[in-house]
Amino acid sequence: MTRSSWARLVFGVTAAISLVTLGIELVYAAFGWYPGSEPDALTRVVNWFSYFTNFSNILCIVGLTMLAREPQRDGHWFRPVRLAGLVGITVTFFVYMVALRPDQVLDGLHIWTNAGYHVVVPALAVAGWLVFGPFPRADGRSLRLTLLWVAVWAAWTLLHGALSGWYPYAIIDASTLGYPVALRTAALILLVIAGVAGLYTWVDRVRSRRSAPASEAPMPH
Repeated sequence: MTRSSWARLVFGVTAAISLVTLGIELVYAAFGWYPGSEPDALTRVVNWFSYFTNFSNILCIVGLTMLAREPQRDGHWFRPVRLAGLVGITVTFFVYMVALRPDQVLDGLHIWTNAGYHVVVPALAVAGWLVFGPFPRADGRSLRLTLLWVAVWAAWTLLHGALSGWYPYAIIDASTLGYPVALRTAALILLVIAGVAGLYTWVDRVRSRRSAPASEAPMPH
């Protein structure tokens, strides 16, 4: 197999794992099969899409699907989607391993789906990026849009929580912690993600210099 074929395979498999595991979890949420689910189906679906983990996986699916079709993909909107997906899925992995996994009790199919989008997809997504790139794809605009996405997510979380009383994560639950603490947590999340995004941008530039001109990227369109 050629390098391009391997890249297509890795990107495609990663996107498929994310899509299947997320799809199963969305079906469970939509039909209220989780213990203690909200009685209204629309509320359950809106809450499901409010999780940072789920939206990070969705961004990864979009970017990886594009790359599975065209491993050297570039574009005006591809770059921020790619960076935001990588940053989001990386933060998802570390937050899950440090803060969520120790207290989780899962059984049945949830053991596999939970591992899929929390552990397997982040590992494959980052490994695939390191090995296959493509580089360069991170720039200042992509970094700003990634931070904007996180800021919008935090604002939505606080607004949605104020209206519904439901928060996806206890660390940003303003009804329990109070708004000063919740806002400080949101600001801390933004700072952490800014650091991760900055690291990815720096690595992207270093890798692009080392691999030029063999993998010189086309101009965004």
